[in-house]
Amino acid sequence: MYLLLAMLHVLIGENLCNVHAIRARCSGWDELSSLAAEFTPELAASYAGVDADTIRTLAREHAAARAAVLYARIGVCQQVTGTLTHWLVNTVNAVTGNLDRAGGQMFATPPVDAARFVKYLPMGHEAWTDSSGRYRSFRSELPVAALAQEMLTEGAGRMRAMITYSGNPVLSTPQRGRLDAALDSLDFFVAVDMYVTETSRHADIILPPVSQLEREDLNILFPVFSVRNNLRYDARVFDPPG
Repeated sequence: MYLLLAMLHVLIGENLCNVHAIRARCSGWDELSSLAAEFTPELAASYAGVDADTIRTLAREHAAARAAVLYARIGVCQQVTGTLTHWLVNTVNAVTGNLDRAGGQMFATPPVDAARFVKYLPMGHEAWTDSSGRYRSFRSELPVAALAQEMLTEGAGRMRAMITYSGNPVLSTPQRGRLDAALDSLDFFVAVDMYVTETSRHADIILPPVSQLEREDLNILFPVFSVRNNLRYDARVFDPPG
């Protein structure tokens, strides 16, 4: 986050931004300039672990390159400044004219635009919390950090059943081993999984799915993230067993 803010400071302060691209596609320039004004490379260096001269070089070379793009996904977003950091990635790409152009940050036109349907998901306008009151809901969901406690807390709202689908939350969630024990307190647990994992071994029933080779598939997810428009159909190779 600090690295990107300092890069913005250099881009704006040294007039390295693409004025034409900003006028054509962006708003909030004054607010952005004000935000980046105090984040000098010297200030950011101690937080980012990157020295000030290197930050200036990164900003200047990014602005001068014929084609350049900043790219970030899962690793960046899974921490407390994830939303702001992703916004800054897009912002640097935008002000240098590298947004939605060849050689920069591209956006496909997918055959099935799944993002259009996001607006139909429940937004959870009525805020509610877990039983402890610590975790608030978002889009009618609680963070998985509350999962083990919801199974173990006695009372009318105690979680008594669960279904997992190709997931291994015993290993993938921040439970410090508590979820492994909490799963045994459920009245009923169904896992859809090809394997007996650290999670599915607790299940009352494991339902095996078909493999990728045992089903035909028209992928509508990955074309959303592609840089070129595409659609791929995968034929079934083997008939699944009964």
